[in-house]
Amino acid sequence: MKKHLFILFLISVNYGFACSCTYSELSKKDYDSASYIVTGKVLKVEVNKENNKKL
Repeated sequence: MKKHLFILFLISVNYGFACSCTYSELSKKDYDSASYIVTGKVLKVEVNKENNKKL
C-alpha cells in the first residue's frame, strides 16, 4: 500500500512539474482545482502525510 502511494506521489509530482513548465501562473489555479478533483481528498491527505515524514 505504501509503495503504491509513493508511485502515485511520484506521478503526481512529475505531472505537476510538466504543467508548471507548460502553463502560465494564471493556469495554476485551474490545475490545482483539477488535480484536487482527480486525486481526491484521501490521496491528498496521504501525500501530505508522506511529505511530513520526509521533513
